[in-house]
Amino acid sequence: MAELQQSQRVAFVVEADAAGSLLRDARYLISRMRYAVNDVHSVLAVGSIGVEKLLKLSLGAARLRDGSPWPQLSELKKVGHGVEALDQTVRAELEAGIVDATRPHQIRDALNELDADSTWPRMVAAFDNYGRSGRFHFLNWLADGPDSASSPFGEWQDLETHVAHERPELALAWRSADASDRAEARSTTNEIALRSLATWQAALYAGWRNGAFGDLAQQSSSAIKPE
Repeated sequence: MAELQQSQRVAFVVEADAAGSLLRDARYLISRMRYAVNDVHSVLAVGSIGVEKLLKLSLGAARLRDGSPWPQLSELKKVGHGVEALDQTVRAELEAGIVDATRPHQIRDALNELDADSTWPRMVAAFDNYGRSGRFHFLNWLADGPDSASSPFGEWQDLETHVAHERPELALAWRSADASDRAEARSTTNEIALRSLATWQAALYAGWRNGAFGDLAQQSSSAIKPE
């Protein structure tokens, strides 16, 4: 069975703590958003790194669970910042580990809640875009002219448009001439977005805590618990 050296186990704990902290900070930044065109950059920078760290830790832990070595750096570099595809890969690893989990029903409940959340696919797409190219969107524009890829704001705007489309009363509030109505719409949209990120994190936490990703992740699960 593949195992990590002690120094690598320490590195795992450090990265798990970092992932948990980044995701906590991302939720805070979402809650404080006022003008998405300005505030979204901090949300995407912090959130995309936190999501990527947690996904790659989960992938590596699943490999160890199955008796394989930790992924080589070359493999992780090939994955890059493409968290959208990686999220699906890790989801499959989580589902594969349910059979040996201590409380499989908790994992299934968390995954069912995630499946019911139509906001998460748009959020992970925004993180994916930002990590792969969006963070340099306007720098590239300065150098080479308009970029055909979506801007970070454009990706987040797609998320917020979807949220409003699913809730007609929210769409009306956004279009209101009353500033207090628009402020309430912003607060509600922020709450839905941060709850979506927390729901995704809770699903992975359920897997870590209940052993679906193996012993190493289970021992460090408290680091990624959504708060």
